[in-house]
Order: sequence, then structure tokens, then C-alpha cells
Amino acid sequence: MTCAVPSSPLLDAALRYARRGWLILPIGAGTKGDDGSGNSTHHLSNGYKGASCDPETIRTWWTRWPGANIGLNLEASGLVALDADTYKPDCGWKTFIEGRDLPETLVQRSPRGGRHFIFRSAAAARYPGKLCPGVEIKHRGYILLEPSTFEGGDYRFETDHAPAPVPDWVPTVDGLARTAAQERPGKAQAVLGRGFAGLDGAPTTEVEELLSWIDPDAHGYEGWMQILLALHDHFRGSAEGLALAEAWSRQGKKFKPGEVAGKWEGFRAGGGVSLGTLAQRARLSGADLSHIARRRHGGDRLRHQPDSFPDDPPDLSHDHLALDLGARSWDANARHVALWGKWLFWNGKHWRRDETLEHLSRTRDFLRTRATELQTWADREAASLEHREGTGKARKLKRWARDQAKVLRSSATVVAVSNLARANVGSAVTHEAFDASGFLVGTPGGTVDLRTGALRAARREDMISRVTACAPADASTRPSLWLRFLSEVLQGDQDTIAFLQRAAGYALTGSTAEHKLLFLHGSGRNGKSLILNTLLHIWGDYGRRVPASTFLNSQTERHPTDIAGLQGARLAIASELPRGKSWDEAVIKDLTGGDRMTARFMRQDYFEFDPQLTLMIAGNTQPSFRGVDEAIRSRVILVPFSVIIPPERRDLALPEKLKAEGPAILRWCIEGALAWQERGLDVPRSLAAASAAYFDEEDTLGQFLEDETCADPHAITATEDLILRFNFWSERQGLGSWSKRTLVKELKMRGFTDAKSNGQRGLRGLRLR
Repeated sequence: MTCAVPSSPLLDAALRYARRGWLILPIGAGTKGDDGSGNSTHHLSNGYKGASCDPETIRTWWTRWPGANIGLNLEASGLVALDADTYKPDCGWKTFIEGRDLPETLVQRSPRGGRHFIFRSAAAARYPGKLCPGVEIKHRGYILLEPSTFEGGDYRFETDHAPAPVPDWVPTVDGLARTAAQERPGKAQAVLGRGFAGLDGAPTTEVEELLSWIDPDAHGYEGWMQILLALHDHFRGSAEGLALAEAWSRQGKKFKPGEVAGKWEGFRAGGGVSLGTLAQRARLSGADLSHIARRRHGGDRLRHQPDSFPDDPPDLSHDHLALDLGARSWDANARHVALWGKWLFWNGKHWRRDETLEHLSRTRDFLRTRATELQTWADREAASLEHREGTGKARKLKRWARDQAKVLRSSATVVAVSNLARANVGSAVTHEAFDASGFLVGTPGGTVDLRTGALRAARREDMISRVTACAPADASTRPSLWLRFLSEVLQGDQDTIAFLQRAAGYALTGSTAEHKLLFLHGSGRNGKSLILNTLLHIWGDYGRRVPASTFLNSQTERHPTDIAGLQGARLAIASELPRGKSWDEAVIKDLTGGDRMTARFMRQDYFEFDPQLTLMIAGNTQPSFRGVDEAIRSRVILVPFSVIIPPERRDLALPEKLKAEGPAILRWCIEGALAWQERGLDVPRSLAAASAAYFDEEDTLGQFLEDETCADPHAITATEDLILRFNFWSERQGLGSWSKRTLVKELKMRGFTDAKSNGQRGLRGLRLR
């Protein structure tokens, strides 16, 4: 049961903007992102990059922070805003706009009296920070929207027009660079071409990395065609290039089978679009071209020596170096989670955990680059000094630069800078920032949106840190072998097969709304474990194999690390259940209930997490329940497997064959997620009946009451007599003993009450036979 979220003007407005496809974020009430003393008031750990247009996410935010201001991530929403401080006497807006055509567009008044002129941005455009005195161009950032407040005033729209296309008179960075090229060709080429040079011989792996930064749908049909032309030119129309173009285009929502091949055949050599176009598009999306090129040409051999330092002596403090490291790449491509003590790096598909000290290697490369830049700067300055003041000071400067370059390349500097970078605002995040949207699933081929089933290009802002083992096949692909296998082991029961498909899709979403555990039961050699093992393989990073003991009662206290490993998992499987054991009902309720859990890894601090997993357990034996209440009955679904595959029909290669069909099976699971969203799990009657029978048969306490007691509303039975009789009976059943406290607690849950007789504590309502 979910509670309705109270409506409010801020929430209603936020949802209204989201329906327009705008990505919004919550910011501290009455603030613009800081408290005036430099302290952030962003409610999201990753700031405006965490903006969303998902209605449920937005309701959650404004339920938690009902007075939060509404921020609009402009670039992610395809918008650009002119922020004109028209209330200031030195604002140049009035002079600038004279003689220019200002289209009818959305205009917002700020609390101080300024204006936001909001336009639709041009595809892939980047904008400079200023238009004229007193007027900023806001694009890679955010603005506040009506009815947010600041300094006692509120933001209000002055027009209700839809944002118009950005006027031609709003400059772009590339446009400025082209203007500079006409005036100073050499300088402009350095600006536009930095990192592009030498791409003629780029290997396939490098082209793949560049493509991973580009969304096939982001720049429309023309932009898509330009990338195809660039690939055709680079690969000279080869089959290898076509395969790459197909794989990349498949990530787009508008992909049509056969369309890429048809275009490819019609292209001619020398079409005028080269790989430089592709590289530029990747750079505008955030790719570090120099870093990509350095991996090909050698870590510390720079093909370009940027003039990074001003005329003043450079700041080589560890603090400045850490901030520079962030500005050059890590603010966009690196995240650090203090709780995990881990860096994660964006690899074009997902945020990959650093398990090989890659952060030190990257920091070392950065410092080598800085050392080279320092010596280049010193050589230039020394030449000027020598001309003005002689060789003495010039030699001293060059010697100083050589010494500082050695310090920059030292291990101590590498460690110090990488440690400080962990606290950079652009990189520091909490573990909860990752994989928060259950309806987005990372795959090697891009991101699947489970609300639609579509595969699209991966995006940094989705904060996905896990991927499946394979990309899904096309929507029309059927997993023929998988379906034949399921039909055989389930005796053609299509209702149960459809249920398993919905259950697999439900598990893929990370939702726990159904509060269910699937128990696949049957004697050996009937395929139940192969079903779970196949799903676990396809789930990749999203799956976990868990010891069966995690879910069974134990005489010893369970270590919190047993649970910690389940954080982030969407499918947890277990098998090989020992005989004579009973379920740990408390653990099952915790993991299927969706409530926040506390755990820790070995020798680490405790942390909290929200379970996102579905439990699926296969067993040849049926563990008993200490006590069967409605909560347990509603959680556990028994899926019987009664077929035994005879030896002559067992295919030992079937597990590998099913893995090979993984893309089609993943697509089957995605379709199951869509079906689950339409009708829920919808447990078939046959499974509901089997589950009810299982509860009745394996209710330990219920069997004891039936075998050893009689109901008598007037009788009082001593607690000591009850525990002695129960444990004697339980040992004969091979179920182990209970504590007196546990027995009394379970009996009270069945309606028996405390009472005393002859000075002894007991329970009223039953007597021993």
C-alpha cells in the first residue's frame, strides 16, 4: 500500500515541468545553491547533474524537501537561457538587443528584477559564459524556476510562450573559434583540432570509445548520417566499419534493421566527412581526446604541448593540482565514494569501479603532463628573461622548473593529489547516488529503460555502475532454446512460464513492491538450478549467489557481512538447501519487505541501504517454518518441478548453449518487466495452491500443536512443560530445539495468553495430550 504524496505549488510545478521533458532538481528552500557563506544547499550529492524528469523521483524529492526550490538543468533539457541583470545600471542588455530580432519566447522575472530569456539550444552547441556586460549565457548549469523564492521574492513567468529556437545572434564556442580561424588560422586550428590530429590511423578500439560518448538520437537524422559518413570514410566502406555503425546505431530509439546497411552501400569514398567530425562530437559530449590519444601514443609523450600557464609563476600546490585534475577530466569522468573507499571511472557504458589502482595511474599521467607543461612554460619564460636580463636568471628558472618537475612526478605527489581529489565537489558522491533508478539497466550495448523496453545510449547522469553480461537482442527476437527448455521442465505449463517471465522482469527492475521470494522445489535433475544459473549469468553485475545458510535459522548470530554483499543486487539466488533446516522468517521478511537495512563489510563501518533484490532459491528439500503467519504466507511462492530428465536426454552442453542465447533471454526478461508493470506478478492458481499446501505441511509449530496438544480455553499449561515436550517432539522430527522464549512468543502470536497456575508461569488455551 502506498500513501498519496500531498500536493503543493512547488511539487505541482515540478511535475508540470517534468511533463515537458525538462530535467529538474531540488535546491534548498529560499537559496540558489549556497547559503551565502560558500556552503552548498544542493539536496543532491551530484548537484544539477542528478536532475530528473521521472515523476516518482520528483515526488520523492518534494516529499522529503517540501519547501525546496526548483532547479532546471538547462543543457540536459535542451535549453539555453540568457540571464540579464536588467536591474543593474551597467547592464548592457538594452544596448545589445537594439537592432536585433528578439523572438517570442519564455521569459521569467527573477526576485531582484532580472530576466531569464529561455530558448531551445542548438544541437551539440556549446556557449561562452557571457553575452555582453551584465548578461550571462546559462547552458551547462541550472536556473531556478517559478515558484521558487530567493531573498524574500519569487520567480515569476512574464510570458507563457514555449521556448523558441535560440537566435543566431547568440554566439557559440565553435562559432567564436571559426571567427578566430579567419583572423588567426593557426591559433584557431589549435583550439578546434586539439586531440583530433593523427586520427587517420586510429584503431577500431579507439573509434569504439569515441562512439560510446555519442547518443545516436542526440543530433537528429543529420547528425546520425554524419557519424555514418565519418565511419564509412575511416574504414573505407569495409564490413568492419559497417558492423561498428550497426552496433552504435542499434542503441538509438529510431533504429531500423537494414537501414544502416542500405545507407552504407550508397555512400561514396571521400564524402568529405572524416573521423575528425566524430571526434569533435565525442569531445562536445565530454570525451577527453588527449587522454584517449595518449593511451595509443604513449602515456607521457604529449603530441600537443598546451600553453597552460600564465606569465605568473604556476601554482603547484597539491590543492591546486587536485582541483586542476578535476577540471581537466575527473569532474566529468571520476567519482569517489568514501564509504567504499573506491574510485569509479566512466568508461562510456557505466561507472566502473577501480579495482586495479587506476586512479593512481591516471593521476601519474596527469602529473607527467603538468611536469611537461611546466618545463615548456619555463623554457618560454627563460628565453624572454635571457633577452631582457641575461642568462643567469634564465638558467635559474629552468633549473627550478626541472626540480619542480621531478617533484610533480614523485610518488608522494601522486598519492597526495589523488587523495585530495577525493574531496573535489565534482567527484565526491555517496553510494546512494549510483543505480538509484530501478527502471534503468546498464548493458554492454547501452542503457535499457524498462518503462519502455528501449535500448539507448548510456549517460553519465544516470549514474549506472553495473552492467548485465550481454546487451539485449532486438525486440522481435525469441529465445527459442530457452522456451523449449522451460516448456519441457514445466510440462508445457504456459501460465507458470509466463509467471516466471514476469518474475524475471520484476527482478530486473529492482523493485520490492511485491514482497516475494520464489522457491523452486523438486528432486534433482529437473532444470530448476539451470534456470537460476542462466538468469544469474545474464544479470552480470546485478546478480549475487548467496549461501543458503543466509536464509536458514542458525544457532549462532549471523555476521552483517552476509547481508552487506546484497547491496545493489537485483537478483539473489541460493541452492543446495540442507535437510532438517527451517527458514529464518525474520531475514526473509527483511529482504523482501523493502525496508532500509544496516550492514557492513569486513573491517568497515556500518552503512544503510534499501534492498533492491528478488530472492530465488532452488532446493531438493523443503525447509520448515517455525511459525506460519500471514506475512510469510504472502511472501513465499512455491514453484514445483516434478519432471525428472532421464540420463539419455540430458544435454551436458545445454548450460553453455543457454548462455549463448543470453541476449534473446535478456530481451525476454525485459518483456517480462513490461508485462509485470501491466498486471503485476499475478501468481497462477496452481502455484498459489502448491504454496498453501507447503505452508500447511511445513508449519512446525502447527504440527506440534496438532500432534501433542488439545485446545482447551480453560486449561493452563506450564511453560516448562511446554518447552520440554516441544523440544522432545522436535528432536524426533529432526528439526532441532527451540528456546523457551521463542516458543512462548510464537504461541502468543497464535492467540494463547499468559497465565499462572500454582505459582508457575504458563499459557492459557491448550493442554498437553
